[in-house]
Amino acid sequence: MRHYAEEFAARVARRPPYTPERWARVVYEDAPKPLRAFLRFGWRAGLGLRLGAPGSAEHVLGWRIAEVDEDAIRLATSSPLLDAELILHNTAEHAVITSKVRLHRALARPLWAAALPLHRRLIPLMLRQAVRRAGVAA
Repeated sequence: MRHYAEEFAARVARRPPYTPERWARVVYEDAPKPLRAFLRFGWRAGLGLRLGAPGSAEHVLGWRIAEVDEDAIRLATSSPLLDAELILHNTAEHAVITSKVRLHRALARPLWAAALPLHRRLIPLMLRQAVRRAGVAA
């Protein structure tokens, strides 16, 4: 595997009442503190991702805000082994997170393969929790 892309969606009764940046903060920064700490540790120690300072206006849980428009936000980070993006957008029926990872070195493959099962469990969980916190669960 050299590249990975996957979309995760949670049904909503209505679009969450937030800007894309605020929505990203609801999903990631309003998650339970132990989960946030686990994610930051795994991203840094497991994948070697470069993260910004917690609480930074230019970052969401350490991921750089790379692009924002009225409907979506793209968060980005990298390591010597890979580049990663999280794209969050909402429709009237779904809250959606798209994950993209580009692997640059052979060592990245087993690291990402080890992280992928957790990624596939945690991202949908965090998305569903954020939908409930926002009061828009379907």
